[in-house]
Amino acid sequence: MDNNCDADCPKANCRPYADPPTPPSCPSGCGDKCGFTEDNYDTCELCASMTPFCKDADKCNFCFLSPGAKGPDDPANCDGYDASCDTTCAAFVKCSRGCVPMPPPPPPPPSPPRCPYACIIYNRCHSCCDLPIGACLYWGEASKTPGAECIKDCDDLPPEWVFEKAWGQCSSLCPVSASKDPHLHLPHGGRADFRGKDNTIFNLLTARDVALNVRFEESDFSWAKRLVHGTKMGAAYWALRTGSGKVVTVEFQAVKFDPVAIVREQGHRDVEVRPGQPALVVDDVQVAMLSPKALTVVNKKWRFSASTSPYPFGKKNVNKDKVLLDVSFQPLYDADADVVGPHGIIGQAYDGDKMAVDGKVDGERVGESTTAAQAEGAIEGSWEDYIVKSPFATDFKYSRFDATAAPHRDVSKLGGAKRAATAMVAGAKDVKDGSATLAA
Repeated sequence: MDNNCDADCPKANCRPYADPPTPPSCPSGCGDKCGFTEDNYDTCELCASMTPFCKDADKCNFCFLSPGAKGPDDPANCDGYDASCDTTCAAFVKCSRGCVPMPPPPPPPPSPPRCPYACIIYNRCHSCCDLPIGACLYWGEASKTPGAECIKDCDDLPPEWVFEKAWGQCSSLCPVSASKDPHLHLPHGGRADFRGKDNTIFNLLTARDVALNVRFEESDFSWAKRLVHGTKMGAAYWALRTGSGKVVTVEFQAVKFDPVAIVREQGHRDVEVRPGQPALVVDDVQVAMLSPKALTVVNKKWRFSASTSPYPFGKKNVNKDKVLLDVSFQPLYDADADVVGPHGIIGQAYDGDKMAVDGKVDGERVGESTTAAQAEGAIEGSWEDYIVKSPFATDFKYSRFDATAAPHRDVSKLGGAKRAATAMVAGAKDVKDGSATLAA
């Protein structure tokens, strides 16, 4: 008996055998389809109460049914059948599978959790399921100081430095940088090289009340099998307007011995900030040397870092006693949504378009070569548009320092390769040459 019969031919209406007889009100066709006795109906009610132990596939699996009830095509696999089923399920031997309501199928297994993302120091946001071997994860400015713990597993990071996706917070907090000779790693994942011009100052970031300029210098780099005539950054200069309207400038030179940050404010004497000293605070601006080679500058909206390092292959005469400067910065707010769209060689990539734009890069060549790339394709206008007249100048073609509103750049007008910002590059990437590894 099928347990649909009582729905199609209700027991209360189809009982010509009952005493007293039920009026013959069975729907048409029930005589052939469900012409069962009172005992049949009672048996099916009993079968509907069958315990899970008797019907579950991993328990008794209907193997106790009588041959007549089971039928020749019953699908049950009764290998290793537990004889205790005969006793426990004896009341149900005349049942059939069709008369036993089965539990609904289990819901599909949940989708595996998506891998979170984390930022690799001077690199980009990576999936925690596919981290490069040995990479150190970023967990704030302290993670970049000499001797800081190298965290290599996302599970060991503070929770605020693990992100659900690469786009958004992870890419914004992962520091953007210019490094070595110099290689740019841009917000949203763009990459470019920028030669600049000897003894010339360029703007990397301009935003409301903030400007970061750097001085470029010609310099030769000698590796095991290469000699590159390139440029390096020799100094970084900040101009910051505080919440009360004061303008503070910070200067940091790439020198081998005793680097210091020089902080200036109109009407006050210059202050040298050295390692081991408390941070210098002017309203909402803080300046501190985190180590003998690392500087941090912070205000309400931006955190900047600058650090010095010796040239690779320092024993070669061409590299001896030379010092490199790396700079990085990260917004502490949603720079992509700012009504004053940031600009500058790097800053313009905070454009809210969720696109990575690559500019021109210099290829690696064996032998002697001269760098030439000027980030063409990744920047608006010409590279010369980003020259400023003096270290702390804030006025140039794309200046945002005094702006109250300014549009973001139009990425559709850029000629560089574009791709969706699914894996955010926001730092400096290693470049290897033979046995040497140069953070670049």
